[in-house]
Amino acid sequence: MIKLFETVSGATLGEKCLLLPNGVDRHIFDNIEPVRISENKMVFGHLGDLDYAHRNPEPLLKAFSDLVGNGSLSRDEFEVHFWGRLGSWEGRSLNDMVRDYELDGVVFEHGQVPYRESLAIMKSVDVLLLFAEDQPLQIPAKTYEYLFAGTPVLAFVEEGSATQSLIKSFKQVHTTSRKNEKETKSLLASLFAKRRIEARVDESAHDDKRNISTLIFDYHLEKLQQRMESCSGEEVIATIPEDK
Repeated sequence: MIKLFETVSGATLGEKCLLLPNGVDRHIFDNIEPVRISENKMVFGHLGDLDYAHRNPEPLLKAFSDLVGNGSLSRDEFEVHFWGRLGSWEGRSLNDMVRDYELDGVVFEHGQVPYRESLAIMKSVDVLLLFAEDQPLQIPAKTYEYLFAGTPVLAFVEEGSATQSLIKSFKQVHTTSRKNEKETKSLLASLFAKRRIEARVDESAHDDKRNISTLIFDYHLEKLQQRMESCSGEEVIATIPEDK
């Protein structure tokens, strides 16, 4: 961007203007608490305006529809939320796309929300959505907030763009493009596969904790039984009353 400015203007940056790079306060999420959005579903969320032709959610919605259609994904597993102003793309609104791709009941639009609430949402969704194609030299301001939120990001970007160059080194960021349908579906499938594995691990850990608690209880019950027998000189049978 700086080189382009200097080429077009014929002057170095400091001669005609002062550059204030975009960014975000590193403490922006201090004292911001997550909010509940949905129960037991993987929540994808976009915050910000989509009233630009190049910020088109259709490739994402088509990928979800294809995965549901081929049985790789259940409608009960996910929700997609959009906070902010919405536009239309080649005469089609978000509602038109939701209807065409049979995603009613899993895609939601909310309009604009206060800034602090948007930060809480960024911390609460499972995956943040970023649409930044056809703007090779621009980085959407929300990108910096997304990165500091610590939430995984699915970004639609062009190879070699300013946005792609910024985010490619972050482990929680997954990049694709609207032209690469196969890659988009593969990324979504891998995100859901990871979530399913994590859910099984959590369930297994819960079962292990329950089993450990049972073993500890049985151990102490046995010790109590032995103590009572040593005191009474008679056999003692300890039982646990049934729940009523």
